[in-house]
Amino acid sequence: MAPSRTQQVTELIREDVVASSIRMLFAFATLLFVIALARATLSQQPLSPAIAGIYLLACGFFLFHRRLSLKWRALLMTALFGGAGAMSLVTYGLAGQAVILLLAMIFLANASFGSAVGNWVGAAGAAMLLGTLGAVQAGLIRHDFDIAAYLAHPLAWLSTAATLVVLARMIGLQTSRLAARMVEVWREQDERAAALDEANAKLRDEMAENARVTATLRERELSYRDLFSLSPDAVLVVHDGVITDLNAAAMALLRVWQREQALGTHLRIWIDDGEPADRKPGEPADSSEVRLRSLDGHQRTAELRTAQAMIDGRGAVLATLRDITERKMAEARVMRLAQHDALTDLPNRALLEDRLGQALDDARRDQGRVAVMFIDLDRFKTINDTLGHSTGDQLLIEVGRRLSSVSRPCDLLARLGGDEFVLLITQIERIEDLTAVAERVLGALREPVRLERYELSATPSIGISVFPEDGEDGATLLRHADAAMYQAKSGGRNTYRYFLPQMNRAALDRIALEQKLRTALKEDAFELHYQITVDRVGRFAGAEALLRWNLPGEGAVPPDRFIPIAEEIGLMVPLGEWVFDHACRQARIWLDSAMPAFRIAVNLSATQLRHPALAANLARVIARHRLPPSVIELEISESTVMENPPEAARILGALKKIGLMLAIDEFGTGYSSLSFLKSLPIDHLKIDRSFVSGLSEDADRATVVKATIAMAHSLGLTVIADGVESEDQARLLLDFGCDAMQGYLFGRPAPADWIETLLRREAIFP
Repeated sequence: MAPSRTQQVTELIREDVVASSIRMLFAFATLLFVIALARATLSQQPLSPAIAGIYLLACGFFLFHRRLSLKWRALLMTALFGGAGAMSLVTYGLAGQAVILLLAMIFLANASFGSAVGNWVGAAGAAMLLGTLGAVQAGLIRHDFDIAAYLAHPLAWLSTAATLVVLARMIGLQTSRLAARMVEVWREQDERAAALDEANAKLRDEMAENARVTATLRERELSYRDLFSLSPDAVLVVHDGVITDLNAAAMALLRVWQREQALGTHLRIWIDDGEPADRKPGEPADSSEVRLRSLDGHQRTAELRTAQAMIDGRGAVLATLRDITERKMAEARVMRLAQHDALTDLPNRALLEDRLGQALDDARRDQGRVAVMFIDLDRFKTINDTLGHSTGDQLLIEVGRRLSSVSRPCDLLARLGGDEFVLLITQIERIEDLTAVAERVLGALREPVRLERYELSATPSIGISVFPEDGEDGATLLRHADAAMYQAKSGGRNTYRYFLPQMNRAALDRIALEQKLRTALKEDAFELHYQITVDRVGRFAGAEALLRWNLPGEGAVPPDRFIPIAEEIGLMVPLGEWVFDHACRQARIWLDSAMPAFRIAVNLSATQLRHPALAANLARVIARHRLPPSVIELEISESTVMENPPEAARILGALKKIGLMLAIDEFGTGYSSLSFLKSLPIDHLKIDRSFVSGLSEDADRATVVKATIAMAHSLGLTVIADGVESEDQARLLLDFGCDAMQGYLFGRPAPADWIETLLRREAIFP
């Protein structure tokens, strides 16, 4: 193990003490040798060999002692003085001096090894030696006053040397003790300095940490102040329910222009959140929606969040207010849009079903009744398609307003979509009350609706179902009311019907017919029959293509049954295209078989007339079958044209450019005038069968038909009479100048091969 710093210092001091003792002894030995040499010279006596030998040994030891270790130097000094003591004993026989020298050697040996016990022995020996030397020296001096002779005496020299050695040892002991004490003091100082440095370092660290914490606190305080001041949310500091501070956003939210207007006031003055019973008065909730009472009197909605904090050494509440008025209004708008119709602002299907479920629950509990009144506008699709959706929307808005005016506050009027409305009726005491409500609805919609340039009729067809007689759940009641509404339409429209069990069967049959109609169109299961037209002399003048549908196992389905369904479910356009394509195909077959060319009439529905690609589609079909366009004649009903006369004129003009023949069908039912027809690019005018029927019995009707034919001729139009069933009718029409006729008198609609048979006859009607 490496010696400690204290041990190293102690060794250095001991070495310095021994070296100093050697130098002192050598100097004194030299002095004694010079004195002895002088005495011998003065007394003319030879120098004692012992003195000379001892001095030479002292010189040698002094010259070479640095090459020896501390222990060897001590041993040589002990041997040197031991020899000197032995020589003194032999020469002078002084036992006391020998003892003294022995003690001196013990002392030197002890000094050289530095034993702790030896220090005490050496100290005691030194004391005895000094005392003995003092007594001997005093005795010698007392008995021999020849000082020069005494100083030259070897025993005196040796005793003197021993005295110096003892003195040197004493000096060395004191020096060692002093050095040890100094080392101890230095060590204590070093330890204290280290402890002080450690304490200073710790203090510096603590001061640095305190400075850092102080800086952090200052930064946080500044940041808090910045956040508090610049926060977009309103922040208030509340102590015991009282506002003690607020930022600019809070001032703006509360509509205060000076802080003093809010400072010191109670928080409950400004907010109201329906304080629960378990909260202390004035203590805000952690998070809640509150109503604000600002200084300007306006109420707004805010989101309140609170947090506990220590501010100015006191517990406080940080209340954050965020204005959510716009958000709540937007949520309310979204909720209303989700539950109300965007056009009429009436409840929609979702809200109706919810309220209907609640009403049924109440009715079951109270054993009451609930009625569902399904209201559908008559011919609304025609109005919407001809006059445009904007006009249709205005009509629906007005209808919704009128229906709302006749609804009771306890009832719910909803719009399901399109022109379908449902009135949910509760608190029914008698079934007769429902009849009164239905009459009020009919009365509200009896007057035409005036919209800009149009005066439109919006008569309703109403179906009524009642809980619990007609259904136990809302879906069943709605379905049965819908079935009753279709019965009202079938019964002539602008009326109402209560649901009857057989109506459900009829509704199911109708749904089944819809599916079969779609399948028939997909599988090309329809066919065309043709009804001929004859001219004034009874010759074949053309044929009208009529759609027919035969269901396997059920027979023929009347057109007046499936055509309205096709209109409602959106199949009229593809069905009309099918009729036109097959009519053109048959015309091509007859032309290729060298039969005489004749005109084939094809009916054009209102839905087809409104189709934007009508002209392009028809031109493509004609080109595909390589037909002269004049072979095909399109018949458009007068009522269809009068739905939107300007648009109808534009479309008919586009069809005329293709080269198609055009005819107005069912003339007399659409309240048009011949002057208006003059502006249309038409070729023929077809008088409706309602005017031809009873022509021979009704003179007024005959007068109207005669005048119509005359005016049509004046406009350059060819007139065709439809529905001729008797010879009398035919004779009168010929007398009135009618150009052609069509009806059962000349033949019922028949397949194409029957037309080929007729073409072989020269005249059909004599």
